[in-house]
Formats: sequence, structure tokens, C-alpha cells
Amino acid sequence: MRTVGKRLLLPAYFCLLAVIVFATQFSYAGFYDKHHGWITAHALALADHATAANAFVGYALTFVEQDGELDYFYFDRYPVFF
Repeated sequence: MRTVGKRLLLPAYFCLLAVIVFATQFSYAGFYDKHHGWITAHALALADHATAANAFVGYALTFVEQDGELDYFYFDRYPVFF
């Protein structure tokens, strides 16, 4: 009987942990006003665009000027491997 109890103890701990994680989450998700989710999306965009072609300087946004020239919103405050 003790072996069965020990085998069920680990899955019970994981279930309890899952319940605690889901119970303490925010009631909303996605992109809302202010900065909720924006910081993560911004950092992911910087990481995606930091290539050797632009000296590993990440940029988040690309703008097209009126003359058709591309302009980038750079953010170079992170180290190379951010």
C-alpha cells in the first residue's frame, strides 16, 4: 500500500502545481492598452531582426518614407545576444 501512495504523490504534486499556476494567472491575455504584452513582442521583434547584415542591431518597426526609402526604428540598448 505504501508503494501505491508514493507513486501517486508525484502526479498529485504536479496537479497541485498546475492548479496554482492557472489560479494565479491574469484574467486577461493578449495586447491591451499600455504595456501588457508589448515588451515581450518588442523584444522578440528585436531578436528576429538582429542579423549580421545590420551589425546585430535589432529594429522593431520598418517605415516607408514618402520617397520610398525604408526607415527603421532601431533600439540598440541590448547586447548582441539579448
